[in-house]
Amino acid sequence: MKQEFERLTPAQIEQRSFEIIIRELGDTPLIPGTEPIVRRCIHTSADFDYAKNLRFSPGAVEQGLAAVRDGALIVTDTQMAAAGINKKSLTRFGGEVRCFMSDPEVAREAAERGVTRASVCMERAAALDRDPVIAV
Repeated sequence: MKQEFERLTPAQIEQRSFEIIIRELGDTPLIPGTEPIVRRCIHTSADFDYAKNLRFSPGAVEQGLAAVRDGALIVTDTQMAAAGINKKSLTRFGGEVRCFMSDPEVAREAAERGVTRASVCMERAAALDRDPVIAV
């Protein structure tokens, strides 16, 4: 099995992974329109419970796609979330990703106030001059 994957490109490995996910999901009911998101969450985490546990507000997928197409500013509360966003695709639409978690000023302010860095990050997001999409 290892030799088989050594001959595959990263894109082919990803494709195979999604084929496995689709096969394993079988006839698990997913909300129409959310399938790619659920599959990506499973791919990222290897946790098939996402198929049962993710909840979507009505119109959330459509609104998210519209925001990306309109050049969304996406703010995350973790570097891991920021790393998981496809910046090349987002940049194509004029969007960007920001995460304030590693900002030394955020750490200093959080320590001074006795709050988490995540809360200071979200306060910074709220103070931006444009409405961000918040990804937590």
